[in-house]
Amino acid sequence: MKINGISYWVKDGKCEMLNLDDGLKILHIPAFMDKVNGEVIGLCGGVEKFIVEDGNPNYYIKDNCLISKDGELIAGAADSVIPTDGSVKRIGNMAFLHKAPMHLVIPDGVKSIGYRAFAENENLHSVYIPESVGEISCAFERCNNLTAVFFGGSREEWESVMKGHKVNPFGAELEVYCKTEKEGESYGIDGRHVCPICGKTMFPGNNSCDICMFCGWEDDVDYERFPDMESCANGYTVAEYRKMYFERVKENPNYNWWAEVNEQGGRK
Repeated sequence: MKINGISYWVKDGKCEMLNLDDGLKILHIPAFMDKVNGEVIGLCGGVEKFIVEDGNPNYYIKDNCLISKDGELIAGAADSVIPTDGSVKRIGNMAFLHKAPMHLVIPDGVKSIGYRAFAENENLHSVYIPESVGEISCAFERCNNLTAVFFGGSREEWESVMKGHKVNPFGAELEVYCKTEKEGESYGIDGRHVCPICGKTMFPGNNSCDICMFCGWEDDVDYERFPDMESCANGYTVAEYRKMYFERVKENPNYNWWAEVNEQGGRK
């Protein structure tokens, strides 16, 4: 049976999604649908909007996310926002395959992140994972620009989450920052903030002195607060440095500060 670009099959009186037409933009879930396959939606790749027909007892839409009544986020689109009301308990398999923001925040209350849930996202640079998450299943495979993971729990809790994995769920060794444990310490996830120049790096804490690999800005929070004051570390004001960076990007859309340093043997 095929309706609105969706192929179904019925087994033991239950209707289950079987396949989607290539290029399907709007996914309409009818009232009689008992089971939706998130992996099928993820592999289709083109769905931009979800609609659930009134009367369906199993699924609903919130913030353009398709969610099951038992709390699994089945699928999202590029503009979807994961609900922060605690209703989502699991991010399903391939839920955001090829569809993740530059800086991803997993809401508190999520307990597990499914297989390849955010995989193959070149745009993804950092991810915040709350303390509530206890299971991650190869969720960030082939996210080649992912450089930082921020975990809302302690280092010991993070190691406990990772303990059961034979394979790194991120596909590579990354910098992992855990919750600040020392009172008054500014270095840690509580002070995390994006690079004020390019927005592509998430610095791990206030005045971390880390250098953005994309634009070369050295983290200097005081100068972010006063963008017209010249930074000792960077030699320019935030406004001046930002202007220089975007001029370079205009000349070379693939400009990368770290790659240039490696080629020329020194910081510019």
